[in-house]
Amino acid sequence: MFSKLSQSFIFIISLSFFVFISYKVIRTTHPIFGVLNLVVLFLGSMIFLLLIGLEYLALCFAMVYVGAIAILFLFVIMLLDIKVVRKPQDFFPIRAKKLKTLLKVLTT
Repeated sequence: MFSKLSQSFIFIISLSFFVFISYKVIRTTHPIFGVLNLVVLFLGSMIFLLLIGLEYLALCFAMVYVGAIAILFLFVIMLLDIKVVRKPQDFFPIRAKKLKTLLKVLTT
């Protein structure tokens, strides 16, 4: 179906896509976005299976993982109503105190 070079190129691109989306699944702070990234990962792997000629396995993968498990995760997370805890981003008062102390030391 594809030449050897194009198969290698498709494999490298899909592998880098899987690594990137897997990283996003792990590093996201919002649980719903994490599950949606997981769904994208499942769909990407399904497309990869279609490209290498495993149509039946890709269909089973889509029905089992995307159709059942990921949607179940999404509904459970939405029903639990998990609050997202954000890290404080305002570190300017601490830096201002340090800068003021540094200026005081340097001027005396």
